[in-house]
Amino acid sequence: MTLVWKAKPDLDPGAEEEFATIFRALGHKTRLHIVRTVLERDRCLCGDLAQELSIAQSTASQHLRVLEEAGVLSADAEGPRRWYRLRSEPIARIRAYLAGLKSIS
Repeated sequence: MTLVWKAKPDLDPGAEEEFATIFRALGHKTRLHIVRTVLERDRCLCGDLAQELSIAQSTASQHLRVLEEAGVLSADAEGPRRWYRLRSEPIARIRAYLAGLKSIS
């Protein structure tokens, strides 16, 4: 199967770098699981994610940091806790970018 563009994507100069950063952040199965879990729950705490994924809280924190730095997640501080949420804008941009692909045989 070969993928080609239905139409040339209209990207600003920084968009490809942004997308590459997001794809790198999503390129780990634990981070994909974190994104799916946050999406299902609307928001999550690091400790809850660590418990669900059966990983150390420090490991979950590192994965959350990568996702936050890539712009996939945002964090809201409530006292000593940080609630993580999925940022919809970068995900929508990626979806639109990928929608420009079609497969040919």
